[in-house]
Amino acid sequence: MQRHTFEDSHGNYVCEVGESLGLHGQYVVERLLGGGAFCKAWAARDRATGQRVCMKVACNRKHCFEQSRREVKTLRYLNEQSESRRQESGVVKLRDAFVFREHQILVFDELAYDLYELLKVEKFCGISLKLVRKYAVQILQTLSFLSQSSGLGLIHCDLKPENIMVVHDKQTKVQVIDFGSSCFVGEQGSTYIQSRFYRSPEVLLGCPYNTQIDVWSFGCVLFEMYTGQPLFNGKDPEDQLMKIVQLLGQPPESIKDQSQFFLPGTKEGDRIAAMQATRNFADRFRAIGYDCITRRKRADGVALVDDVKTDKDGRVIDENLLQFLDLVTKCLDLDPANRIQPADALRHPFCQNLTGSKDSPRPGTPKDGSGTGKMEVDTADAEEPDASTTTGLEGSVSELEVVTTGKSTRSSVRSRPRRGKSH
Repeated sequence: MQRHTFEDSHGNYVCEVGESLGLHGQYVVERLLGGGAFCKAWAARDRATGQRVCMKVACNRKHCFEQSRREVKTLRYLNEQSESRRQESGVVKLRDAFVFREHQILVFDELAYDLYELLKVEKFCGISLKLVRKYAVQILQTLSFLSQSSGLGLIHCDLKPENIMVVHDKQTKVQVIDFGSSCFVGEQGSTYIQSRFYRSPEVLLGCPYNTQIDVWSFGCVLFEMYTGQPLFNGKDPEDQLMKIVQLLGQPPESIKDQSQFFLPGTKEGDRIAAMQATRNFADRFRAIGYDCITRRKRADGVALVDDVKTDKDGRVIDENLLQFLDLVTKCLDLDPANRIQPADALRHPFCQNLTGSKDSPRPGTPKDGSGTGKMEVDTADAEEPDASTTTGLEGSVSELEVVTTGKSTRSSVRSRPRRGKSH
């Protein structure tokens, strides 16, 4: 039953175009930007400055209201820490927050588009390694800012392409958004965190977790941005864990000993235990590399295996690709204690090779005056530096072989539904 005529069945406030919200009607609603079951995002204009802003309006259900209040508190703290440290955190800036008709409203600068929208424009064929690298460095700077080593110890808990937004059109600067699920290390209590495709093995198993779960999500995001496809796309938690184990092997015993789910003696636990044993770094590197090479496709569905630089024996010699795969593999270590730290990842050769070039990202500015977010795309990739024959990476594997059958691999290109946080 609807409590008020200005709410929908989910308890979301239904704004009207031209309606004024905030103290003295500071924000004038212009249009709906999007949203899900528990909140809506509205474009508005700030009467005081004339600036366009984005208002995140949470539904008024108790858990949504409490979560949005917690997000306000977290963002204010993070923004203060960024200013006091004179450090660019990459965390979205909270401009204002207030309660209107029992709904918590958060006000941000209006950002351009999220990385999932970029993949959609690219028909889920992925983006160039050069652009992936630019985004990766910025996201890692944010994760380093949030990490325990920085003294903050804040876990984002829902890092995914939808929650990483490009700030301005024709620029590559990004910010991390949606801290509604975040928590500090030691304060977490929920096992229902992280969107499934980006959920770490320790969360799936119900183990204690820390900021390293965000590094796992980051590794999944890197793979998806380059290939256009999620690395692990399980239909439920069990299927998700099985896909992880199938590719990377069993979690170490130190993790299994702390698990609450998939226990030995249960049907689900025995199915997982029957799968392959723990795999070493070299095997995990090759498995991720093969998946990466075979999943990246052109718009017509033809796999790009033939475009990978190899020697006469079929070994990959593309330095940039090998460095990328090395970093992804280190982000996807099943043991969070061995998983690469954000600060160390920033010193990884893949990130260190970021050039100072001023090329713009592939998506252009929205061309329709209605502000619907339609983008024109320049499909020409920026040139990558010349490949060399060895990675020079300590602990990495430089001999990744590409095996082809002589036939082109095809798959239909189709839109994927947006992924919310699902069980």
